[in-house]
Amino acid sequence: MSKFICFVAILCVGLFEASMANRCPTDSVKIEQVPTGRSIESKPEWKVKVSNQCACTLTLLKLTCPKFLPSIEVKPPVISIDEDGHCLVKTLNPLYSGEFLEFSYAWDPIQLQVLDFIEACS
Repeated sequence: MSKFICFVAILCVGLFEASMANRCPTDSVKIEQVPTGRSIESKPEWKVKVSNQCACTLTLLKLTCPKFLPSIEVKPPVISIDEDGHCLVKTLNPLYSGEFLEFSYAWDPIQLQVLDFIEACS
């Protein structure tokens, strides 16, 4: 009987740890980037759509954005550059499940990739 109780306890701990693991892989955040056809200060304008396809809300969503120095201010101002040169999406605001945001920038195309985020699952 004690072996059975020990087995059940180990199983419960394993299930608990699995439920606490990341539920949202980085590919649950989709990034689409398309040229608008406009040029601003000799740089092409790009429209970016970032979508949260995870079942959880995401906070502190961070993207790689190497050497990102847009010719004009990002419109609307939904990203900021941190001290490491990464882009923070919506800065401190959450990106809810199923939500997306769009912004435009004028610069050479950059390779935006998901670097990190924090899940808020209930």
